[in-house]
Amino acid sequence: MTRIPFIKAIFAASDETIADVQDRFVEHLRKLRSPPDEPPREGADAESEQLRMAITRHNFRGRLSKADVAKIKARAGRIVAARAAANGLSHLKPDEIERLSALRHGVRLSAIQSEDQPDEIAAQLHQETPWMAPATELVWYARRRSGFDGEIGFRLPPMLLNGLPGVGKTRWAARLGQLLDMP
Repeated sequence: MTRIPFIKAIFAASDETIADVQDRFVEHLRKLRSPPDEPPREGADAESEQLRMAITRHNFRGRLSKADVAKIKARAGRIVAARAAANGLSHLKPDEIERLSALRHGVRLSAIQSEDQPDEIAAQLHQETPWMAPATELVWYARRRSGFDGEIGFRLPPMLLNGLPGVGKTRWAARLGQLLDMP
């Protein structure tokens, strides 16, 4: 089914924190400044070689100067801030981003199957909820107009259902979604 983009935002593949970026920079700096890996010593078992490499890494972390630490922190902060600014979502709270992530691949269009489909949908809606005839008529006209205009999807103008509680506004909207095969 056809999908249309709904939100222009970049959803991060991973939520890398400043600490994660700093760790990557420290590891990279260690590789740059460490002597090339020595071949395993003859007669040494794998466990002792791993321990020797871990000690070497540990000793390196202690050799970072204050200037190195400051540069790494500043650069990691700039990278994370630039990613947040570029994604278009930095002004939102985490729970809002979570809700919007469902729209990252766009939304499904309700395709018009045939020329008679708007009539069938309107008849079904009117049969089940005749008191909502004005709203049903608006949907019917909009659906027919989308078909006549040759659009691949259905365009429904914004609609406000106003009425007393219990009249059937939610029931009507839910049934319309079912008939259009939309949530």
